[in-house]
Amino acid sequence: MPEVIQIRPKGIYVNIEFSMEELAMLKKGFDMIQINADLKDTEQFKVNDYIINKFYPFIRDIVKDLEHGT
Repeated sequence: MPEVIQIRPKGIYVNIEFSMEELAMLKKGFDMIQINADLKDTEQFKVNDYIINKFYPFIRDIVKDLEHGT
């Protein structure tokens, strides 16, 4: 599943491979969950922002594109 692809001075980078079925399941899981975060807490705010505004849209758009054959 996850594979370390490179370690750089700024951090460790991981390469993950998903099947289309796994991506679709991940998207459905995100569609079903609600994140409860204290947005006044800086760390929780950052995590919430990353999931809502970066990771979920990335997964959603990949699934949409692949389902529509683009």
